[in-house]
Amino acid sequence: MFSSAAKENEYATPKHSHSSNTKEGLHKAKREAHNITNKTEEELIHAAESAGQKVRDFVDDAADKIQTTTNNVSHQVHENPIQSILVALGAGFMLGMFFRR
Repeated sequence: MFSSAAKENEYATPKHSHSSNTKEGLHKAKREAHNITNKTEEELIHAAESAGQKVRDFVDDAADKIQTTTNNVSHQVHENPIQSILVALGAGFMLGMFFRR
């Protein structure tokens, strides 16, 4: 099927050219893998930073709500001390009954 010249040409190709093509392919694959690894690392860092910011925002919001509630309770206690004492006594009595059982 092939001419004798084509067959000779195929066998005349030095073996080191196949080796060099293989090495070039390996280097290219290594570069691509390195690029993918770097991109993945950057994406993971960005995702971690984003998640960390969301957690910080959540904690800050919770701390603000706790501070607001503490201020409201403190204000109510100062405005209505007798009512606050009665509520505290009632809550203590209920908790005592609950934990005795």
